[in-house]
Amino acid sequence: MQTETNKIGAKLRSVFLVLIMVLSTTAAFATNASASAARNYTTNRDPIDIGIADFNCDGHNDMAVATDGTHTITILLNDGTGDFTERYDVWVSKNTSRNAEWDEFSNVQFLEVGEFNGDSAPDIAIFQRNNPFKTDDNGAPAGEPGNLTILENDGCNSDSFTIGQRFTHFWAWDLAVGDINQDGNDDVVILDLLKDISNQRVVTYMGPIGTSTAPMVTALGTANANSYRSLEIGDWGESQQGLTGQCYDEDIWLLRSEGVDYATGQTTNPGNDDNVTVIEFNCQTNLFPATYTFSTSTQAGSHVVNMANTFGALDIGDMDNDGTIDTIAMTQGNLENITFSTSSAVGTWSNPALAYFGPYISYDVTVADINGDGEPDFVNPTVAYQQNTSDSAGGSTSSFWLNFPTTVQVTLSDGAGGHVTPLSYEAGRRPNIAVVGQLAGASTSAPDIVVGHTSYNFGNWVDNLGWDAQYDYLTVVEMDSKDIAVTGIEINPVDRFFGIVGEGNRDINVTITNTGMDTLTQNANLDVVLQVVDEANSSNTTVFSHDFDTPADATGCGGGCTWAFNEYVDQSSNWILETNHSVGGSDGNNAPNVSANYQNPTDFMWAGEYKTNSSGDEWSGYGRHWDDALTLEDVDLTGSDRAFLSVELFRHLGYGALGSVDATTGQWLIGDLWDDVAMIEVGSAETGWSTIACPTSAQVAGECLSGSSIWGGYDNDRAFKINGYGGVAEGRYYYGVFSSGTYYGWSNFTQEGVGEFDLSPWAGETVDIRFRLRSGFEGSIADDNESLWSGRDGYAIDNITIYKQNTAYFPNPQTLQQPLTLTNLGPGEEETASISANLLNDTIYRISATLSNHAWDEQSVNDEIIGYIQPFNLYDPAVEGIDYFNPGGLYAEGIFDIDVVTNNWGNTMVDYDIKATVFSATPSDVLCSAPAVICKESFEGGANGYVYSDDGNPQGAIYNEATCNDVIFNNNAYWFGHPCDTATQGYGDLWENETLTIPGVDLTSMSGDFVSLNFEYYADTFYGIDVDGTSIVDVNDYASINVDFTKGSDTYSGVLLGQWNDYDEDGTCRNDDNGDGFTNSSESINQAEISFIGDSASTDGSAGNYNVFFNTDDL
Repeated sequence: MQTETNKIGAKLRSVFLVLIMVLSTTAAFATNASASAARNYTTNRDPIDIGIADFNCDGHNDMAVATDGTHTITILLNDGTGDFTERYDVWVSKNTSRNAEWDEFSNVQFLEVGEFNGDSAPDIAIFQRNNPFKTDDNGAPAGEPGNLTILENDGCNSDSFTIGQRFTHFWAWDLAVGDINQDGNDDVVILDLLKDISNQRVVTYMGPIGTSTAPMVTALGTANANSYRSLEIGDWGESQQGLTGQCYDEDIWLLRSEGVDYATGQTTNPGNDDNVTVIEFNCQTNLFPATYTFSTSTQAGSHVVNMANTFGALDIGDMDNDGTIDTIAMTQGNLENITFSTSSAVGTWSNPALAYFGPYISYDVTVADINGDGEPDFVNPTVAYQQNTSDSAGGSTSSFWLNFPTTVQVTLSDGAGGHVTPLSYEAGRRPNIAVVGQLAGASTSAPDIVVGHTSYNFGNWVDNLGWDAQYDYLTVVEMDSKDIAVTGIEINPVDRFFGIVGEGNRDINVTITNTGMDTLTQNANLDVVLQVVDEANSSNTTVFSHDFDTPADATGCGGGCTWAFNEYVDQSSNWILETNHSVGGSDGNNAPNVSANYQNPTDFMWAGEYKTNSSGDEWSGYGRHWDDALTLEDVDLTGSDRAFLSVELFRHLGYGALGSVDATTGQWLIGDLWDDVAMIEVGSAETGWSTIACPTSAQVAGECLSGSSIWGGYDNDRAFKINGYGGVAEGRYYYGVFSSGTYYGWSNFTQEGVGEFDLSPWAGETVDIRFRLRSGFEGSIADDNESLWSGRDGYAIDNITIYKQNTAYFPNPQTLQQPLTLTNLGPGEEETASISANLLNDTIYRISATLSNHAWDEQSVNDEIIGYIQPFNLYDPAVEGIDYFNPGGLYAEGIFDIDVVTNNWGNTMVDYDIKATVFSATPSDVLCSAPAVICKESFEGGANGYVYSDDGNPQGAIYNEATCNDVIFNNNAYWFGHPCDTATQGYGDLWENETLTIPGVDLTSMSGDFVSLNFEYYADTFYGIDVDGTSIVDVNDYASINVDFTKGSDTYSGVLLGQWNDYDEDGTCRNDDNGDGFTNSSESINQAEISFIGDSASTDGSAGNYNVFFNTDDL
């Protein structure tokens, strides 16, 4: 395995990920960096496609959302102000039981909206993939093919849909809707693949769609010749005469790609995926052709536009709104650029040009006129950040970073046929689709962008294994022409691990960003104020309290604070007032030490249910496919500048996981996760839904492993990866799972307990506070097989108190008043302002940054950021390494200095001492090989022969450098490659497991306490150098040290990564994670006690090292 101790940028050839450790150096308060306003609205799992329409006919656009890995789609209703809090899901799986299994997921891939049944209320068309390749318990095919489903709106005021017509399509690549024959009825077109996974078709269903609707098939032939996977609908602009004069229609636009055999994955007809094929609709016959076969010769009724591209996503657009398509756009190989072509007349297309959208991967593009200049703008949801680097041979490579913030890139036209520098909108965890439409703001404002997110599996990085990917939502980005915003406040330095501010002099940096679409030459003022909170003279007002044993007290809530039950999947809530304090601890499932009832002798609210099993035992737990919220609505935080939530929470959760068996090892490896998640969210008109930051003390205590108010059944595994492997929650580092669930029990998020939740970001607003349990496909007492019941009690709340504070401040605040003269500040460009402050421990500070004197600004919601910090001293002196007089080193007789590198990894100045203990010992010989000899190998041979053995492959051999001009060892040495004749005998490609072995090292007869391995080595391989000119990346050619050993009757194999130094003299290299005074193999490694081997991770030696050998400056 290959790792780097400080900074990781390399790729692995094994099942284990490189560990990415992000060390924070700033504490930050931030908004969406380039958006006028961005609001998040929750959906079911993995929202991957979005349709916009006014479903309830109130004059405001709503949204329908395709969600993958579920049985439903999500509907979000607009309240008329651009707020999409109101949500309900529509069950679309054929098995209508709430207890349907995971292999019955509808897996909706595509969603379009239109009027399909003639009642003027917008309907929905979806393609649900279902599970076409499913097998039964005996391995026999039992697949459920996909289908096109029409969801009929039950009426403008119904807020419900009914399953209409279903049309079977084994597999579909794309779906589109349009009024093809211009008769006022929307039509549906689907690009599908037949069950033979070879023959392709475009199938059209002409509206209105009912029981008698027949498919209109256009056969495209087999995929072996040409494949088609992208479909759009729009008018080519051809002129045809009907019976009553000229007729107009919409045509099929396809992206023609290489020939492929889908059964084997082999390319059968190589070529670029860049030919846009247009198949005309004949408005005289009201038909598409029955067949289409590509030909290099011109064919009547079809057209081909070559985009001179390699491959990528496709979109088309009508920028001048004349009804004819005038723009074609594709992502160029899904990397960095858009290839686009425009039409000035029917059939006349410009040479393809490029528009740069940034250093990202993007699998989708949307064409729209966002800035209103009549020219095409491009919107790209990005999957990963691309970093281009040079290498040790002078070439260049690209790396893709999965933990960078992913964005939506907006590339605006410059009004003269070109495009300006792209804008970046931080819009979620892994954007996969961006749809443009009018969703918020005035009808005359710029169109908005709604962004969907999904989970990607990048080998050993799986998004859904992390916390972020278990919080599913859409982001609505409201666009404005002229807007400037305060987008961030950063405080530095902080500690390395938690990012917590300590006492002492700190820099406070404020970022101001042009979040509109116009270049700004304007004036404004910025006021930055740092105030010390006077807690003694601040007044608190209780807004709401409820212990669930007595009636709620909402006298301080201004008429609000009412409980609402919101179950989004089937609108049947399972939140109940739990008054039975003795059930669940003896019969059935829950032992007293984990039962929500037994641990809480009072009444509380619980998202759960009771079931009696076939033996008559009563079990408590929760079901599968729940998305159940207990919402405190209209919480009045107005008139305050701080607010807090105190609550007691119970969490005992599991999860559902799917995976596969590794073909090499036969062991199970997780591939996807449906976590059972408990959360607290705040709903705001300004920000939409979001979780709350965890109290610092609770985070340190391990009560919020995610760092925010979201808890999952997979949390134990996530913590194990982070603490035990130094990795990330999304990583796959081991086979199987570490834990089947996570038990937190009851936790007191109170001043006296682990800390209160800070609602100050929403002070001054009226908000909703939502306690939500979302379960995956397992549940804890849901399976028909009772032996699989776990009986976890899920989520419960008790003793909730919300109070707000009219804060008093000590006199003499520290202020910065700075006039802003903005000169040609382009969209997305920034300016900064800074002040310094001497912060005191355990003192509360209010930091505000406010824009004023800017009447030209169109959006006021982003003119201010207010944050509160309470410095919390963390003392963390660390031994980073020993630079000289290393353990295990060989030194001549004499006096030596011991150079120890230490650092303060905490956030506060601290005094500490260094103690070095040196033990002397008389060395004894270690024997190895058979017959046993002193374990020393010089590679000189002679009468004593050789100790080593190898794999017998001539790719490794002894050379004496006699023919070399520049000598390295100047004697015999074992080389993988050659000391000087590297052109013909240097190492080559795909050298795997070339080995040199020192066999039979006998450590059973030695008289000492430790064994030292010493050797000389030289390494010169191919690697990459990062854009900073010093960081080494892409270390793929390397040597490592493996150890095979026996202990008792057991045999082990390992990779030597470093040497353990027992600095704390506890006799173990592990941490006591649970504080019980004992350590075991499940607890994390004490990384500070490991001195890692290997070569430097930077050209100047400043960035730690990799645990392998690949590059030495000399011997």
